[in-house]
Amino acid sequence: MLERTNKPKACYVNISSCYPEQTGTLRHKRDLFAACHAVILDDIGTKILVDKIPTELKPTFIIESSPGNYQYQSLPP
Repeated sequence: MLERTNKPKACYVNISSCYPEQTGTLRHKRDLFAACHAVILDDIGTKILVDKIPTELKPTFIIESSPGNYQYQSLPP
């Protein structure tokens, strides 16, 4: 559950889906991979310059993860 806070917290997002194991258990393992639903580029602005990103990876939205450091997230149309 997300909540508003001024304290730093880690937040993780899974951008793919997987098939269940034969037992029905859901796990994110390479051999169970089904699809990737987004492309996320991290450290834009601090480690990766904006002008180095291909125009085909135009972000759907941008998150400032720390001052001057961004995540670009591209979702399929």
